[in-house]
Amino acid sequence: MRPPQFAQSVGLLFALVAIAGSITGISGLFVVAVSFALAAAFLNAAFNFCLGCEMYVLLLRARKPQAS
Repeated sequence: MRPPQFAQSVGLLFALVAIAGSITGISGLFVVAVSFALAAAFLNAAFNFCLGCEMYVLLLRARKPQAS
């Protein structure tokens, strides 16, 4: 999976969590999930900073063993 696809998957996950919070009546979960998704979208639009892409790179670095 490439970084943009990973970022889209993370966005989908936040959207699904927001929908679940809305359906079940847990308004706090809905507000938090939508807030995170909108904050990531704002960073991408305003500063061309893909938060999901950066998370992907950090996860790859954490999984790889460090060379001595």
